[in-house]
Amino acid sequence: MSMDSFHTHPQHQKQVMQELTCTHRTRITIRNQVMADIVITPIMNSGNQPEGYVVMLMDVTMQAEEQKRSAQLIKELSIPILNIWDSTIALPLIGEFDRARTDQLVATVLTECTDKKIDYVLIDLSGIKEFEHQIRYQILMMTETLNLIGTKCILVGISPKLAMSIVELDRKTPIFSSAHEGLKHIIYLQTK
Repeated sequence: MSMDSFHTHPQHQKQVMQELTCTHRTRITIRNQVMADIVITPIMNSGNQPEGYVVMLMDVTMQAEEQKRSAQLIKELSIPILNIWDSTIALPLIGEFDRARTDQLVATVLTECTDKKIDYVLIDLSGIKEFEHQIRYQILMMTETLNLIGTKCILVGISPKLAMSIVELDRKTPIFSSAHEGLKHIIYLQTK
């Protein structure tokens, strides 16, 4: 929350402070420049009413900026996009493959494909270890979304466990056991 709302609405500030019955901690921004953790502890009188407050401000601007940088780095590393051939990228997916990650992946890859006029996306699923119940729908959503912009998907690295999860996948999507075979298929399509 911005401290500006307290300074422009003193009645709001007074109401919030009077309603405190125990320690309150929150992160605030001051003039859109400084991030601080504020800890407010009311001092109660014998009638259990606030008589005063102990307020501590701890500057966490650098910590908050570092957390943002770390989150951005993790986001970028969670979707590595590799240029592997003419108008072809590879997505080696590693880790868990859930709905939130699928949404982020599709948005990032759509942007990459439209910006760089990508014709083929080689999606390597060999690094996926944990499968949610709906993985086939997530993969189908990704392939269909890319097909809508004219980018063809090729799935590679299908393990037996994953194969059992996605048996109902659209038969139009080429599937290969290895990235090498998938790339050979792309090269064949581009040279024919």
